[in-house]
Amino acid sequence: MRFNARTAFVALALVAGCRLPFYVPGGYDEGMPRLYDPLKEGTSVWVERPGKPAKESLYWRREHVLVEEFEKAFASHGAVRPEKKEDAQVVVTIEVLAWEYNDAGFSGLRERNHVELSVMLAEPKRKNIMQRAYVHIDSDFRIIGKYVDSLYREK
Repeated sequence: MRFNARTAFVALALVAGCRLPFYVPGGYDEGMPRLYDPLKEGTSVWVERPGKPAKESLYWRREHVLVEEFEKAFASHGAVRPEKKEDAQVVVTIEVLAWEYNDAGFSGLRERNHVELSVMLAEPKRKNIMQRAYVHIDSDFRIIGKYVDSLYREK
């Protein structure tokens, strides 16, 4: 077997915990109901902030990161946040099901956050749930962007 520098570099990057541009750990699963028609670019989106006061929530240290990542992902598709929740075409509700903080052992310099989210998209004017999904974050919040991108694609 011949030594391959490219293979060694990729193996070293994975062992060191580097963020690779072509690989995002984690995933998402679409639940019921399913989103059959993709969202249109420029749709007004309201990302619901956690309802509990910060100190009462079990995951209060990092919930703002989730909201910011979702808002950034929707903004990349031209979505704007309206003045009132009732004026939005889509309301996104995020519920943290589990969040594991893990910084033990050597696997790179970044924090290890393993997060399970329940995400619900709804139309407030029609009082209709558009989609339910589960997002699994494995230390890389870029999976949120990939999930949001999937909402704008034809299935």
